[in-house]
This record gives sequence, C-alpha cells and structure tokens, in this order.
Amino acid sequence: MKMIQSPFITAFCRRLCALGMSVVGLCMALTCLIGCKGPAFVADARKSASGPVRKHPDNPHYFYYKGQPLVLITTDQHYGAVINLDFDYLPFLDRLREYGMNLTRIYPGAYVEMKDQYAKGNPLGPAPGRYILPWKKSTVSGANTNLGVCKYDLDTWDEEYFKRLKDYVRQASLHDIVVEIAFFNGMYDDRWPAQPLYHLNNIQGVGTCEFRQYTTLADKPLVEAQLRYVKKIASELIEFDNLIYDISDEPEMQGQDSWAWNSAMLDALISVDHYKHLYGETAHSATPDFTKDRRTSWLPTEYISPMEMTLDTNYMD
Repeated sequence: MKMIQSPFITAFCRRLCALGMSVVGLCMALTCLIGCKGPAFVADARKSASGPVRKHPDNPHYFYYKGQPLVLITTDQHYGAVINLDFDYLPFLDRLREYGMNLTRIYPGAYVEMKDQYAKGNPLGPAPGRYILPWKKSTVSGANTNLGVCKYDLDTWDEEYFKRLKDYVRQASLHDIVVEIAFFNGMYDDRWPAQPLYHLNNIQGVGTCEFRQYTTLADKPLVEAQLRYVKKIASELIEFDNLIYDISDEPEMQGQDSWAWNSAMLDALISVDHYKHLYGETAHSATPDFTKDRRTSWLPTEYISPMEMTLDTNYMD
C-alpha cells in the first residue's frame, strides 16, 4: 500500500442541537487504520466474539469488536467527563446511545482547561476545586486557583479518581460505547500554569520547562511523571475491552519535535498493556509519521479538510 487514503472511518456530528449538550467545538473524529501487520495484528488474526476492539482480520482499515465489523460514530467533545466532578456522565452516555453513537473520547488528567474556556459549561474546564485527577491533593496550599487551594502530590494516586474512571468505562461498555483514552494534548502558553504537572501546582516541583517543551524529553522529572501516569492509567483499565488509546492530541502544536517523546510514552503504555488494545497517534499537520511504526494501529484526527491533505501527502506506508 503506497498511501493511506480513503475510505476513512469518520465520526460526524449529527443532530447537534437536539442533543442538548455543551460542546466545546465541532468534533469530527476522523480515523484511519494502518494497514501494516504489527505485533497487535497477530492477536487480531482470529475472528472472535470476545476480546478488545481490534483491527478487522480481513480488512485492517476497519475496526472489529464483539464478532462484528465496527465503524465508530460520535458527536463528542466532552473530554472532561471523568475529571469534572459536576459532570453526570450517565445521562450523557444514555444520549449517545439514544442517537446511535458508539464512541466517546476522554482526557484522563494530564491536560485540563479552565472554567467556561471556549464555551460555557466546557466539561474539560470544571469549576475551581471541582477537578478530580489521578493524583491526590496534599495539604500544601498555593496551587493555581482553578485547581483549588492545595497542590497535588505526584507520588500518591487518588483512588477515588480511579473508581470514577473505571466506572465511566464500565458504564460506557454497558451502553455499547467505545472509549478513546487520549493521554495528553499539546500545551498552550495560557494553560500551562493551570496544569497539575506544572511546578507550582505539585509539591514535587515537577514541570519547570516552558509550555513548548511539554511534549518533548527536555524536562526529565516531567517526563518521568508523564510515564508513571501513562502506566497507571493503562494498568487500571487493563480489564476493559471497550478501549482504544491515543498518546497525544496535537503533540507538535508548538513546533517542537515530539517523536522521541511520543515513542517513550508509547513504550510505557505497551510495557503495561502488552498490545491488548489498539494504540494510535493523532495525525496533525506537524505530527511525525507513525504509519511505519509497528506499535501503532490507527490514526485519529479531528480536522477533516487539512488532515485529508496531510494523510494523502505525508503519511506513506
């Protein structure tokens, strides 16, 4: 195969107003399954009605789940469904199923936004003090006011968070909905000081680099914290089949080379998950080419028009 081209598996926004949801932006999740036979493909070769979402054994440009070919369709930018304590995710999942949608995407905590950023009620921007993140709060004050008074302890996991995370994935499974876990997002200048991995918001003082280096290997203590976070999320979710993983959305948004960082995060994920699930990396206009990487199986992207050009011209197999 010379080039990754259509057909793509797309997710189009349907009946947006009728959904009655607070949407941060128009999320059009375009995915392209990579055709090369990597380590995960061997496990995918058997047709089975059980097991996690995987590539179709006969046509690897399609997903396969519960013994059937699968096309993932959603209208969803509720990335903060888990990290926002004020977000009731059961009605949200009910509504997705009601309209025949079967995919949702979450950011599990390494990237958050601020209240009403982009749009009123943005789920990824909880009210101050209403974040629930993988790390437990310390008793030390001085954190960014959006995160609440106290700083995070990056050496202690918040078990209440992981109960909520696993319940969300479990409830999604009961609704026949697949959850995409996007561990990271490219960082922004105005948002970096409001992140739990920013040095003023955790008692370890981790995260002293500038925002442009968030998805690079420049800040070693930050990278170590990111690696532990990836491994912890993956270990907690290993039991679930209705999952696909994405290392980072827009990792090279700041014009930095993120390939080595992406690779390190992917290795950390594999060290715990052992190719049980599918691994992807968002195709962005500046994202490195992951189509030759046998560890990855799919390419998510949200912006259809520019991404068609990116995939057609830059992503060679």
